Amino acid sequence: MKWPCIVYKNLLKRNVFFCSLSLEDKKILKGHTMAKKQKFTGFTLFVALIAAMGGLLFGYNTSAISGAILFLTKDFNLSTIAQEVIISVILIGALVGACFGGILTDRIGRKTTLLLTSIIFLIGIFIVMTADHVTALVVGRIILGFAIGIVSLAVPLYIAEMSDPGHRGALVSINQLAITIGILLAYVVDYFYAPTGEWRSMFGIALIPAVLLFIGLFFIPET
Repeated sequence: MKWPCIVYKNLLKRNVFFCSLSLEDKKILKGHTMAKKQKFTGFTLFVALIAAMGGLLFGYNTSAISGAILFLTKDFNLSTIAQEVIISVILIGALVGACFGGILTDRIGRKTTLLLTSIIFLIGIFIVMTADHVTALVVGRIILGFAIGIVSLAVPLYIAEMSDPGHRGALVSINQLAITIGILLAYVVDYFYAPTGEWRSMFGIALIPAVLLFIGLFFIPET
């Protein structure tokens, strides 16, 4: 942005610039200066970690099915098509959730969207882990997919808006790290419960980060 300036040459052997700034320009300069002075704090990291629980839920709920499907097939006598539907139906929910994510974050705010999504996660996880019929599994997985679609947008958006410019990239990358950790955690949990075939526990472990996200959101601000 350029501002009108009057240049006085050779004043004290230097070029001195006297700039006439509008009130709006002064506000922009003040905001830019304040942004540069912002420092990384422990609270900023805490905020990013709480929000990143959404990323962990993303990774975990998309991957836990890999170990559980073997035991689901046995308990529900699933056909090949039924297996494919149960595994892939989460993507349908994610597609719909991604479409609504931007609308929700603009209409009700980033934090409120995450709070709502944590509740959706809790509902979806509960339905899947207590399912006694294929239909319940499909419905639960669609609900989980819807929540995943929302957090795929809302979490990095929230972290970015809560971060100072100097650390924004590093903090936003925590979300991607959380997704990867969620995937790894799902494989570890599946391996742990594989000998007993407790597929309900494989899905139910996701309640822990979902509850942490829900509670943690009450301790962090809106953007």
